[in-house]
Amino acid sequence: MKQINPIRDTNNMFEIYSHWDGGKISLTPVYFEQDGKRHFIVNIRGNKTEDLDYYVKQLSQNDGKYFCFYCHYHEPDIRKFLDTVKQKNWHFVYSTRFNVYEDWVDFGGNIKEFSCAFRYRIYDMELFEKLKQEFPKVEVKIRN
Repeated sequence: MKQINPIRDTNNMFEIYSHWDGGKISLTPVYFEQDGKRHFIVNIRGNKTEDLDYYVKQLSQNDGKYFCFYCHYHEPDIRKFLDTVKQKNWHFVYSTRFNVYEDWVDFGGNIKEFSCAFRYRIYDMELFEKLKQEFPKVEVKIRN
């Protein structure tokens, strides 16, 4: 288990308009460093850290390989979730995809047989390559 320490980049805070809140909100980008690289985790709103704490805990448990934003099957472990998908012969809906960014991949979608939205952020490119081979029908989309 590797300790992951989040780094708040307060020099690059920014504001956006939130229809939900009816006004501007401030966001702070948060990163972690691993193997000499800085990896983006999320933008946090104000001092809200509950979600960030959950993501950092997951990253610490798997040596910074990935974290789960949400999985309606309640399984933050990507391997256990995907093994269950295969065991039960479930299928991904057409919109499930790997969104590839500069140094991470967002893997998200849903299960055809029942509503089970999920989204994982993957930093380990070896894991990503294995998942691509294991699930070749999932679209890979390059993002900037």
